[in-house]
Amino acid sequence: MKNIIGFFGIFFLYLNGYSQDLDELMSEATDKETQYISSSFKSSRVINLHSLENTHKGNLDFRISHRFGVLSGGFQELFGLDGPALIRFSLEYGLTDRFMLGVSRSNYQKVYEGYFKYKLLRQSTGKVQMPISLLWYANLGIRTADFPNSERDYDFPNRVFYTHQLIIGRKFSDGFSMQISPSVVHKNLVEKESESNDIFALGIAGRLKISQRTALTGEYVFLLNSEDDLPKINGLAPKNSISLGVDIETGGHVFQLHLSNSTALHESGFITGTTQSWGDGDIHFGFNILRAFGVK
Repeated sequence: MKNIIGFFGIFFLYLNGYSQDLDELMSEATDKETQYISSSFKSSRVINLHSLENTHKGNLDFRISHRFGVLSGGFQELFGLDGPALIRFSLEYGLTDRFMLGVSRSNYQKVYEGYFKYKLLRQSTGKVQMPISLLWYANLGIRTADFPNSERDYDFPNRVFYTHQLIIGRKFSDGFSMQISPSVVHKNLVEKESESNDIFALGIAGRLKISQRTALTGEYVFLLNSEDDLPKINGLAPKNSISLGVDIETGGHVFQLHLSNSTALHESGFITGTTQSWGDGDIHFGFNILRAFGVK
């Protein structure tokens, strides 16, 4: 864990030497004013992971996330478009430019979620110079689907899980942003005593702008627990989540098209429940559609 964080710390410092164009963009900043860096990512999510950005103050973002079947299904399954598919609806509201609230519902395990994200530090130049942004994301999820073992009585607390993340990153230039996301998912219920209730992971994500309205994105979620320690999914050990995508902005909409080995669309699902591998051809096409509404 220390080696991974140390590597990215050195990487951030290395890339800082190539971020002079961002300083030029903020050249109007004087010693008497602070200019906060914005648009590190196009929305509050990179692909699956939450990004350095929040929903703006007074805005309500409605997001539809969809993940199809595997591409290896071939033409017979229309390369996964025939399903089975997973979908998630979410609403996010910006109380301030630093504090965002959200609710969602996913058909994977029929999960309902409530969450918030708060900017502890904001990257800035001028009077206050802050080289990074730092956010805290917290999530509470409730599984409402039936469990496989119908003979067992599952109380409400057994259906609850929690996620906490620190999102640390920087917009190095107008075209490149990067972040890391140390994460912990706590499940109140695991099937075996040998399995841990707490699953630790490190998310890594980046964005590379290729035109005024288009950008390439990628993310990797590395599980830090040992394989024996991880809760199993239908007898299978979870794998690291890998996703690649393209963001397309069209005014009030943001379209995110991507490929991923994860099917679940909430944190507990894609961090702890990814059982498929890119190496085995288990790649899913998916998309996020975001529509922003100016409420206040």
